[in-house]
Amino acid sequence: MKLLDKVAEAYYGQMGDRFARKTRERIHWICSKVQGKHVLDIGCSQGITEILLAREGKQVVGIDIEEEAIIYAKNAIMNESDTVKRNVEYRGCSIFEFESEQKFETVILAEVLEHFSSSTSLLERVSNLLTDDGTLIVTVPFGINDFIDHKKTYYLFNLLEEVEPFFEPTEVKFFGKWLGLVARKNTRKHEGRSLFSREIVKQLEDGFYTLERALVDDVEAKTQQIRNLNTQLTEMRSNFDQLKQENVQLKRENENLKTRYDEIKARYNKLEQDYDETSARYNKLEQDYDEVLARYNKLEQDYDETSARYNKLEQDYDETSARYNKLEQDYDETSARYNKLEQDYDETSARYNKLEQDYDETSARYNKLEQDYDELTARYKKLERDNAHLTATEHEIATYKQKIAELEKTIDSKNKEILKRLDSEENTLKQYKDAIFEYNQLEAKYANVSKKYNLLSKAKLGRLTLAYWKFRKRIPEDF
Repeated sequence: MKLLDKVAEAYYGQMGDRFARKTRERIHWICSKVQGKHVLDIGCSQGITEILLAREGKQVVGIDIEEEAIIYAKNAIMNESDTVKRNVEYRGCSIFEFESEQKFETVILAEVLEHFSSSTSLLERVSNLLTDDGTLIVTVPFGINDFIDHKKTYYLFNLLEEVEPFFEPTEVKFFGKWLGLVARKNTRKHEGRSLFSREIVKQLEDGFYTLERALVDDVEAKTQQIRNLNTQLTEMRSNFDQLKQENVQLKRENENLKTRYDEIKARYNKLEQDYDETSARYNKLEQDYDEVLARYNKLEQDYDETSARYNKLEQDYDETSARYNKLEQDYDETSARYNKLEQDYDETSARYNKLEQDYDETSARYNKLEQDYDELTARYKKLERDNAHLTATEHEIATYKQKIAELEKTIDSKNKEILKRLDSEENTLKQYKDAIFEYNQLEAKYANVSKKYNLLSKAKLGRLTLAYWKFRKRIPEDF
């Protein structure tokens, strides 16, 4: 897995304003300590230092083993002037592959030494590339930095121990969590002269104080955050219990509504069944009514035919009467014809009586049909009343259905609100767990710093430093 340094992005503020200020402070300090015109930057990353120095007229070579960093640097310099472009050269290689006939007046090792388990071969190579009075500029993380590719932790004196066999330290700079060193190339073998002074001890003391102050502030902030989270957790647990009770109550109401709905549904099904039976009876009555009406129409037709026959008989009777009158006039003349007419009259009377009898029977049947029609009309009106009652019941059922739908919407809304509040509580619990995890990490880091501090107090120089702090009354006498 490639671990790319993004120093240019940090310099331009793309990784936060605070980190940008610290990055610019270190890079500007490095540029201010460069001596001479020819500069070599080992581990140049994204090449921001080369661009800044080239703008000041320096001729800079930047090397880095990460090809992606070199590609980024070459793309970045394309936005610079031709003069800056001519003053910068980037190479993708390690320091041990780098070849140059030219000696450099300044070599930069910015956050490089901590990536080497042993820096001896690196410092020898750097010494060979420097002019006799050349300058080495080094920056390393100050104190514990658990980055995955860091192989050692630097304080002031173990950095001096590594550098002094090859270079003579001339200046030390503390940048909070970073340490800067300027050294001059040694032209002769020596045991190394110590840079130790009251000013250096004061800077070292201030550096430890800055780190310890930051850790204590972080611990207090996280402790307060945990207290606040505990308070929120207590409140949310109380709210959660209340929500659980509300949920139980809603479930009970939901069960009651379901029971009422089942009862209404059963009544509705019973009404539907009664309606179907009534409809069947109504249809049967309509069918009977149609049959009776057809019989009534047939009787009316028979009555009309009988009336026509009766009228015809009356007409025949009138004609016969006229003929009878004429026969009476001729009675004296034709007795035989009179007797015949009397016989015809008797026959016609018999037929007339028979017609009257048929008429009476037809009238009786007509009255019976009218009675049946009245009964059917009464039954039809009763069916209409039953149908009106059924319509009112259906309206009541529709009202219950609407109320049930509104209650279901209310239940769904409450359930969604409960789920939303449960999700919020789960997020708060997750933040609480993350805060505890971060607090444990801070405790581990503080314990590690304390361990390093105890180890330092056991060394000769450490005891001297503690005595100085006690003299300055910065720590108790019995510490």
